[in-house]
Amino acid sequence: MPRFLMAAFLISILLGGVPCGDALARDGLYGSLTAIGSLANTRDARNEGAFGGATTNPNHSDEVAGIGAALGYEMSVLSGKLRAEVEFHYRFRFDFDENRPVIDALPNAGLDSNLASATGLVNFNYLTELGTGPSPYLGVGLGATYYRSDNEFNDFGVFGRSTEISTGTNFTWAVNAGVLWQAGEDLQVLLGYRYIDMGEIGFGSFAGGGVQVTADYVSHDVVLGLSYHF
Repeated sequence: MPRFLMAAFLISILLGGVPCGDALARDGLYGSLTAIGSLANTRDARNEGAFGGATTNPNHSDEVAGIGAALGYEMSVLSGKLRAEVEFHYRFRFDFDENRPVIDALPNAGLDSNLASATGLVNFNYLTELGTGPSPYLGVGLGATYYRSDNEFNDFGVFGRSTEISTGTNFTWAVNAGVLWQAGEDLQVLLGYRYIDMGEIGFGSFAGGGVQVTADYVSHDVVLGLSYHF
């Protein structure tokens, strides 16, 4: 089990044993700070260049950490609460390291990339009360991700070594689920899961466009946060 998942599991056990009371706080403006641990994946890595063949290792994963903040408004809806918020978070380095061959037609070709991203989301989460203790929520998020990848491509038999920085902005969507605990009159603790799709990432265009590696960037996140009602 990844280290961040084990930590989140232990935190959930600890919080589950603390009588935090009703998690449905009063309506109004709130702010949140979050820590993110994720198992991130680049899927379907492919060479879209004019030559060089297909990629030999299309799927990659790495443990990535991030930090975030949100500002939102909580309002009573039906028998629960709707939390509408604007969130920003930053993800630290994803290592896309392929020292073994990455292009099937280029037996020496390797690609080393470091990927970082910044995401803005508008989240709508519905929170329902099941009595005292944790209250579950479910929601969606829509927004955009800006990414930067620092890339080094090498194939000493054909092209030699070249470097490139790739940047871009993609449409992003997410599905959110989790639980909240009331830790004080105005303070809530959040432990959640998020699946997020950050669109297509470019890992450089090399040898005059002959080799151009792209992949789809997704992540399974564990989110631990604190919300304060103003």
